[in-house]
Amino acid sequence: MARKNKKREAGSGSITKRKDGRWQGQYVSGYNPETGKPRRHTIYGQTQKEVAEKLRAATSSIDNGTFQEPRKITVAEYAAEYMTTHVATLTDSTQRSYEKNLRLHILPALGSRRLTDLTHREVQRFASSLWAGGKGLAPKTVHTVFGTLHALLTAAQRDEILQRNVADFCSLPRVTQTRAKAITSAELNQFLDLIRKDEFYYLFFLDIFSGMRQSEILGLRWADIDWDRNSLVVRKQLQ
Repeated sequence: MARKNKKREAGSGSITKRKDGRWQGQYVSGYNPETGKPRRHTIYGQTQKEVAEKLRAATSSIDNGTFQEPRKITVAEYAAEYMTTHVATLTDSTQRSYEKNLRLHILPALGSRRLTDLTHREVQRFASSLWAGGKGLAPKTVHTVFGTLHALLTAAQRDEILQRNVADFCSLPRVTQTRAKAITSAELNQFLDLIRKDEFYYLFFLDIFSGMRQSEILGLRWADIDWDRNSLVVRKQLQ
């Protein structure tokens, strides 16, 4: 009679409930070739179902050969790396936007979490908290903040830290377009009359009749004006 092998095979796992009320799952991804000891991993969740989903994903990746050893890097730690290696190649305004979104919203909520422990449900709860039923950030701002998180997790996936982007398919508030109300010619003339002695009168005048962006107007220099042809050229923007 063949003897029963008591070693737990790679890809197997178990789920138990902890004393603190949370659930945990344990699985073996293989054996250390030097010590012969199993490589054990533990995952945690608030519900048995959540842990079962994580465990199923981990053991399935072991079976099909796509398993990657979990890393202990947190969202905050990877965000610092992400800003210097990925975002540094983007425009200055985009870098400032990403830094602001991380500092004010993403890191306070998720910074201490391990990247590999993040779940879709957790990210969805974060997105919903930004909106908070219309009492939080504007829908457009929610999309901007969430876009930063999604881009960060996509980079972590490319860096082979994550197997999938748990921010995919999250529900976000709908952005509604509001129709702008244009002022009348009479209102425009009244406005120009009221600010005629203002030191920024010509900036307002140029803004109204040229269609230039504010950053383009503020970036103008005397050298950009061709007095002979009554024209100007936009060469720089002030951010």
